[in-house]
Amino acid sequence: MRGSNVLMVAFGLSLAAAPVRGQERELRGTVVSAGTGDVVAGAWIALRDQDWGTYSWNDGHFFLPEVPGSPASYEVNALGYEPETLTLEPGDPDQVVELQPDPDVLEGLKGFMDQVERRRQRGGQLRMFDREALAFNGAFSLGDYLAQRGVRTVRQVCLDERPGTLGLLERRATEFYMAEVVGGYLRLYTEDFVERAARERLELQREPQICSAPVEGG
Repeated sequence: MRGSNVLMVAFGLSLAAAPVRGQERELRGTVVSAGTGDVVAGAWIALRDQDWGTYSWNDGHFFLPEVPGSPASYEVNALGYEPETLTLEPGDPDQVVELQPDPDVLEGLKGFMDQVERRRQRGGQLRMFDREALAFNGAFSLGDYLAQRGVRTVRQVCLDERPGTLGLLERRATEFYMAEVVGGYLRLYTEDFVERAARERLELQREPQICSAPVEGG
């Protein structure tokens, strides 16, 4: 399970994982796919057994401040790749983290994203916000972030292709893998759902339907 507290990274790790004063370092590097060297976006990098961490950006680079000043064990995982526990060195900006791809998930994920792109091409007003946009926006909530990006009105919400509530706008944007907005409709996808759909290859067989059930609550 990926972390959802990436916004807290800027303020340091939890006290249990805090480094000794004077030994603080920055962890930097690039996550790539083993064999091809293709960059991996949206990989979660965190100290082992800790909830605090960060994601790799769309160019594969990552930055985690205030880590222990000596090599430590980190958990690295990304959608479509096998999770790894690796010893990483602070202060080395050139280190490369290789993840082994899971071909079945990557194939299903490509089908899922191809469908997103087709929806965008058909509906000129559709806007998509990816993992990088949702993880590093600095807004207090998803609703605040969307408002900052010019989305002023949301009338209906779908979560993982099911009717949702407007209360989802109060949650952190980091909790979601992807968001789509068209008109007053908001589609949200969690990473767990996208991975499950990719594994089952549901998205290669049918287009997700635009949710039209009435929103309850709010």
